[in-house]
Amino acid sequence: MKKLNLIGLVLICLCLTSCNKIFKQDYEQAVRVDGKPTGFYYYSYAGVEGSWGIRNQEGKELIPRKYDKMRYLGNFFVADSNKEKIAFSLEGERLFSATDIFQSGFKYFLISQNPAKKFSVYNALTKKTLGEWSGVTVFCHGLNMYYLIQNAEGLSVITANGEEVIAPEYKELYTVTEVYTKNKKELQNNYFVVFDGKRYHKFGLKGDKGPNLEAKQWEAEKAKILKAAEKNKSSVKKIELVTDWAARNR
Repeated sequence: MKKLNLIGLVLICLCLTSCNKIFKQDYEQAVRVDGKPTGFYYYSYAGVEGSWGIRNQEGKELIPRKYDKMRYLGNFFVADSNKEKIAFSLEGERLFSATDIFQSGFKYFLISQNPAKKFSVYNALTKKTLGEWSGVTVFCHGLNMYYLIQNAEGLSVITANGEEVIAPEYKELYTVTEVYTKNKKELQNNYFVVFDGKRYHKFGLKGDKGPNLEAKQWEAEKAKILKAAEKNKSSVKKIELVTDWAARNR
């Protein structure tokens, strides 16, 4: 009888050891992150629901194992804690908390939402959060980053540093890139075209206003640019405003 009990105890210990190995394998996942320009760095998620955290490849804990869920978004880690989300840098620095946090589509920018369902943008390059808007889209034009935002007055455009480029009074925004060759060099002419409900208006990348265009003029100009795009990299793109980041990130 004692011999059987001893065998049973050994089997239980082996089972626990095996289960522990399976448990660790099931809830440990390596993530490859190009965190710095010098090369690739490796991070790991480790834990189960209620105890997620981040450790680096040397085993150093960067984010404590106490969160319900952990996500890797672009250049950030985002943790779920009760009813809020917390953004961390890849080095484990706590950046901010919000009701919800979403991918912006660009590596160094995060979209956050507060309890009033207003959106803000966090810029990791400047370490600043801007805005409290009904809708926002982060986009790039002419190698510069911009935010298309919605206010009560209409759509507007600001730079990633918060400088207003186009005042909030328009209904549509287009980015235009004309590519042409001069002295055997490929050059670009980048600008914005906005629609106020009646006419179209040109704006430079710094907000300098150009000529107004009637609808027929804009359609003709757009057709000409798109035809040229068959031979070069010219483009006309309508920037869509995002007002539901939860749906977009689903």
